Formats: sequence, structure tokens, C-alpha cells
Amino acid sequence: LSDEKRRSIVRWRYEENLRVDDIAALARCDRSNVYRVLRLYHEHGQVRDPYRQQRGRKRAIDMIGRNVMVSEISANPAIHLDELQTVLLERCDID
Repeated sequence: LSDEKRRSIVRWRYEENLRVDDIAALARCDRSNVYRVLRLYHEHGQVRDPYRQQRGRKRAIDMIGRNVMVSEISANPAIHLDELQTVLLERCDID
């Protein structure tokens, strides 16, 4: 669930006093997810577990870098990797 949806779950429960079944329908998730978000908010005052480590590795290329790559490859399909790396370094400061 996104952070925005998690905050909405908390708001729906504590500000609008909706039932868990209604919240699950609004959020389009299972009741167990609603209970999990409410428990985290009750225990930690936030909608994400502060002790849980982030999964995966940080992305090397963001959406801007991706869009630069796509436009360069579209404009020049025969571009070499070293040339593409140079473009990314110049335009996005990505090594």
C-alpha cells in the first residue's frame, strides 16, 4: 500500500469513524492490511514500520535518466553503450 493510502486508512478510522470493512472496501485491500496499518499507527505513530529495512537496492537511474535513455535510443538506435553513458553523465550526472 502507498503511504497516501495508509494515511487515508488512519484518517478514515480515527477521524471519520468508519468500520474496518468499509475502510477495506474504500482502500481496495484486505481487512488484514487495514488492521496492520492501524496497529503500526497505534504502536509507532506512523503508517510504516520504522524498524523494517528498505527492501532492494536504491535505483541507479531515476525516471529522468530513463527518459533521457529512451529518447537517445529512439533518436539513434545504433548508439553505443559508451556513448549512452556519456550522455547520461552529461545530462543527468549519472555515472
